Amino acid sequence: MESGRILQLDSLRGIAALTVVFGHIAQVVDTPLSVALLGGISPLRVFVNGMPAVILFFVLSGFVLTLPYLNGKNNTFLVFYLKRILRIYIPYIIAMFFAFVLCNMLSTQGIDSVSSWFNKSWNEPITANLIVEHVILIGDPHTNAVNSVIWSLVHEMRISLIFPFLVFLVIRLNWRYIIGLCIILSFSGILNSIFEWHLGNGNNTSYFDSLHYSSMFLLGSLIAKHASQLKIMYAEVQNKYKWMLVVIALLLYNYSGIFNKVLKTFDLHFGHMIGDYMIAVAAGFFMILAICSPNFASLLLLKPIVFLGRISYSLYLYHWIVLYSLIYLFHDNLPIWIIYILVLLVSIVVSAIAYKYIEVPLINLGKRFTNRYVQSSNTFGVTR
Repeated sequence: MESGRILQLDSLRGIAALTVVFGHIAQVVDTPLSVALLGGISPLRVFVNGMPAVILFFVLSGFVLTLPYLNGKNNTFLVFYLKRILRIYIPYIIAMFFAFVLCNMLSTQGIDSVSSWFNKSWNEPITANLIVEHVILIGDPHTNAVNSVIWSLVHEMRISLIFPFLVFLVIRLNWRYIIGLCIILSFSGILNSIFEWHLGNGNNTSYFDSLHYSSMFLLGSLIAKHASQLKIMYAEVQNKYKWMLVVIALLLYNYSGIFNKVLKTFDLHFGHMIGDYMIAVAAGFFMILAICSPNFASLLLLKPIVFLGRISYSLYLYHWIVLYSLIYLFHDNLPIWIIYILVLLVSIVVSAIAYKYIEVPLINLGKRFTNRYVQSSNTFGVTR
């Protein structure tokens, strides 16, 4: 523990964020290796498989956001919402300022020598409407326009609006009812994929997708609620079966997309939602493993991985901006593999700076506000 955080879980988030970076780098130029890794069945695919990483983020968010409620430390909706704005939204706004500026300065609205995937972003002029919809965020922004990773932040902020209510249900209801609620929420997303009531302007950013991803938060919340029982259950499992569970979790995490591909052959486009549950189960197991396994925890607590965990949010926010900036700057002058190395190094440096000078001050501001609120509430209670 450090300042109320479980460092192993931060490290998990850091590793997941790094796989997102690798996945985006791998898609810049279509090569036999990148195609094999991104679309094949190689176990190495786990290092570039970004979508499962986002589901892991959602499950982790549900877990971490539930802990204060279980410990009686979250006081009001106001405190919760302010801390979420300071933790997620303000760093996002700052990152998007740089994204808009650099896109406007460097983009030529496409490069012939790179993949069609790369040219889906930074390919249109920056307009006032585009800026406004990104500032609003929880509306329906064109998330592919400038910084595609923000699609998950759309859901983070939307779900934050209802999360205190979700935690209220998790704390008071049996886990079976919560699983039933998860199924109902996801089923609404499945119906939307069939009837197309609302199609988001980004990838999987409809309001019904947010309902579906709320179930990932709920699963994380359930893990937090039943952490003690899960630890006991894990301790009672024989080592050989623990290794079997590790293998199963890796398979679920890495190959859940197969359901989406199979269902798409029947013109059904909700396979990713079924796969998301497989990933969430795997993510939950990895979280329990991180907390309960001394060997796995010692690996996650290595200083480089802890550092990666600290900067994970900034790394997620800024690597796309760095990637596009460096590709546009150097695609005619440097070999692509050198640009890839630069992208990784510059992304880590920029993220470390953003963490120190943006994230940390905002986190501390949230803590000060919370402490003042608690003190004022206690004073009121004494006076009364």
